[in-house]
Amino acid sequence: MKMKSVRLFLLFFLLLEALCCEGCLNEERQALWGLNSRFRNLLLWEVDIHKDCCEWEAVQCNSSTGRVAGLQIFMPYSIQQQYINYSDFSVFIDLKNLSFIGNIVFGCVGGEALPNLEILQFNSQLDTAASIVSCLDGLSSLKSLSLAHNNFNKSSFHEKDGFKSPINLQKLRLSHNNLPDEFLPSLSGLPFLKSLHLTGNQLKGTLNIN
Repeated sequence: MKMKSVRLFLLFFLLLEALCCEGCLNEERQALWGLNSRFRNLLLWEVDIHKDCCEWEAVQCNSSTGRVAGLQIFMPYSIQQQYINYSDFSVFIDLKNLSFIGNIVFGCVGGEALPNLEILQFNSQLDTAASIVSCLDGLSSLKSLSLAHNNFNKSSFHEKDGFKSPINLQKLRLSHNNLPDEFLPSLSGLPFLKSLHLTGNQLKGTLNIN
């Protein structure tokens, strides 16, 4: 009798897990619709009301939980410059990968709302020291950061403050900007950095960073 009860419990657990992981969660689906409206229907998504939102373009889900794990957001240059509020993404508790492509971003707020974010990409015009600092503030789990194809120059980073970023950052991509040799000392505040991409800048000297 006891063995039968255990088997029934395990069967119930497996059925419950299957139901929970069948497609994206309704609360996250609603949040995606909200984001689509907030960004004026200009997200890089193939939004199909009849399709599981885990199958929408530029939406990736955790295969085990069915929760959204990755988002790619496209903001065309035709719309106004704006701030990013990370709290808009707080419902996605499994979110680990977030990309913004296009348009000028003035800065960000609410980084504490994404405690599990590990990969962040800004391929846009995030081109001031203040905007860089604000968009990294509070992202304690961040490991990989891509800032390629921006308008960075030597004034975008300040040597006296170092590169303001989470201390666990391991990968940094700064390719295709306008960075000269003078900006290199600002990287001294990245003790765990393992990968650095600087292709397509204005570097002329010898790269000598400990």
